Amino acid sequence: MAIEDVFDVPGTQINVVFQINPEGDTSAHGTVRIRDVNTNATKVFHATSGEGTTASCADADNDGRTGLQFIAASLVANDGEELQMSFTPTTGEIDEGGEHPGIILITDGTGTVLEFEGTILALSAANGPTR
Repeated sequence: MAIEDVFDVPGTQINVVFQINPEGDTSAHGTVRIRDVNTNATKVFHATSGEGTTASCADADNDGRTGLQFIAASLVANDGEELQMSFTPTTGEIDEGGEHPGIILITDGTGTVLEFEGTILALSAANGPTR
């Protein structure tokens, strides 16, 4: 059975906090809970900082402010299973605080596990990364 048939978007809960410092270093903390529709069990993945945690920033709308265009983190379950989560704003970039719509992808390296619309809450977008 394809992994896309096993996981259920309504059973997914994402609580991940990303931080980007002025030098552009990115970290991620939190959990993603995914419900297996076959067993009704919930698997918990933990966001990890380091390799796989990245962000891309640019001034896509040419307003003089660098904005977030893409952010990703590795997710690891207690049994060692790994997934990758990313968020891409549908507005092109996030260069101010507030709620921003986007597309969340959770993949297992062979294809998309989950794809759905979501919202990211930007608490601060002051000056953006310098690199």
